[in-house]
Amino acid sequence: MTTLLAVEGLTKSFGGIRALDECSFEIAEGSVGALIGPNGSGKTTAFNMITGYQPADAGRLTFRGHPVRHPDPCRLQRLGLARTFQQARIFSGLSVLENVVLGRNQSWRALLGRRVSGPERRRAEEELATVQRQIETQAAVAGSSGELRRLLERKQELRRRLDPPA
Repeated sequence: MTTLLAVEGLTKSFGGIRALDECSFEIAEGSVGALIGPNGSGKTTAFNMITGYQPADAGRLTFRGHPVRHPDPCRLQRLGLARTFQQARIFSGLSVLENVVLGRNQSWRALLGRRVSGPERRRAEEELATVQRQIETQAAVAGSSGELRRLLERKQELRRRLDPPA
């Protein structure tokens, strides 16, 4: 498998406290990885350095085969490397659509002027529709509308007719 992200010797100190000491790992393309450890073990510090929110004291990063010499959060996100935060970071003064577009690298100038281009608007609307479909398919039946319940009953009845028990 191809290496998506390689971290080598990542080190960070805060005053006399070494928060991360030569952290190294690789994440293969198409795989899922995790950093596990107790509070204060350096997980957040590692993510902050990898995604450019904090400078490293030492170490090297490679993303998709290219060295990342000066990690910058905006540039890395455009390349496909981003992080999420435990606390939601949304702009309450912007619409849902504008928040989605902002997450897709719409220029600050365009957002501050409240101009969302046609292609960006369509892409954000497609992404929102996908999320809405996922929410609807995973919603509990107990909270569903009467119309959805009737539709589910019809689908179950049709399945029973098409697939009779053996």
